[in-house]
Amino acid sequence: MSKLYALVIVDVPAMQTNHPYTYLVPKQLHDQVAVGKRVIVGFGKGDRHVQGFIVDLREDLPTQAGVTLKEVQEVLDLEPVITQEGLQLADWLADHTFAFKIRCLQVLLPNALKAAYSKTLKRLQPLDDPQIDALFGQSDEIDLAQLPAQFQNQIIHYRHQGKVEIIYHVKDKVAKKQVPAFKLLLTPEQLDQVSVSPRATKQLAMRDYLKTLESTKLYLQKPAQAASGLTSADFRTAAKKGWLEQSQVEQYRDPYADKNITATKPLELTPDQNFAVKSVQAHIDQKDNRTFLLQGVTGSGKTEVYLQMMAYALKQGRQALMLVPEISLTPQMMRRVKGRFGDLVAVMHSGLSAGERYDEWRRIERKEARVVIGARSAIFAPLDNIGIIIMDEEHEASYKQDEMPRYHARDVALWRARYHHCPVVLGSATPSWSPARGR
Repeated sequence: MSKLYALVIVDVPAMQTNHPYTYLVPKQLHDQVAVGKRVIVGFGKGDRHVQGFIVDLREDLPTQAGVTLKEVQEVLDLEPVITQEGLQLADWLADHTFAFKIRCLQVLLPNALKAAYSKTLKRLQPLDDPQIDALFGQSDEIDLAQLPAQFQNQIIHYRHQGKVEIIYHVKDKVAKKQVPAFKLLLTPEQLDQVSVSPRATKQLAMRDYLKTLESTKLYLQKPAQAASGLTSADFRTAAKKGWLEQSQVEQYRDPYADKNITATKPLELTPDQNFAVKSVQAHIDQKDNRTFLLQGVTGSGKTEVYLQMMAYALKQGRQALMLVPEISLTPQMMRRVKGRFGDLVAVMHSGLSAGERYDEWRRIERKEARVVIGARSAIFAPLDNIGIIIMDEEHEASYKQDEMPRYHARDVALWRARYHHCPVVLGSATPSWSPARGR
């Protein structure tokens, strides 16, 4: 077997280390390494362990005589966390902002993947390997660190089949939101045979309610209580009697779950608004990265124009990304976008908790959300088929990042538009950008 080498950008931000280092990949890790994955490598004379990103893999790389390469110690991910687009974007960002490459790679990730974390392996379907199945025991989730190395390749195969998934647990920062759930242990026919005293009205109500449910399905307990009028104590009693099995399951944190958002329908456009929408739609169809300037004062109807442009991109099977300044991320704005696109919307801004931001990023990465609205950092959302990018109030100073890498979100938006072959719409009453200047 030929030798395999990994070119790694290490997490040591300095001029002297701002380039890839070459590491030998041990044979047992050949099937695990991939470009875009994070690894642990030894670095420096003290051989301290640091995290890094694989940016290239090569075979039979010529090395200097007498030089012994260090080996990759551990592969942290089953799937790449940085896409090919992300690697190219990081290269451009490093050149454009004169920032360290490691900082440009890290800005693409949510805080959950930058911080210290632990990982668990969750079984989504029965596995055809008895040895791996046995590791789970009675649970569907195990600590990934407990997985023997010889099973890594098979787990990667299961991951591609959608039978398992990796869940990141952020230490001391983000804990999974756990909510009570249950599933039936008895079929409706078996529940009919259960003897209940006529005076035990709560138990009778519980039995009758459970008979209406599917015996193979997992139910969240809070909605079940609301639907049945029963209490958590009633469900505990049913569990003690062996009618159902209670558990705790992870649930996405939804910062807008209790906002009573009402669905809305598109409004009739004025001739000027309709002209703007049709013009952008044509370039969505053509997959052209033309940049448009939508000039209009507050209250002139720009938001409705944005919404109809985004709806068209979704209709074409693509995704939509909308940036607004932090000051414009008002509940009213969120309601308008959520009201039009519902659960397809993910929100990314600094007003969310670390856990909420992490969960929104996962929804985007898993393609559960196709519309992203957020402030400056949302420009790095892991969308893979963008059909339109909208930047409202593009003149606002809050689109500039003051820390390394010091980027302007508008510049990143124009880069991603070229990559995805999609139009960009810049909205403002006092624009700082013009097609003539290109800035």
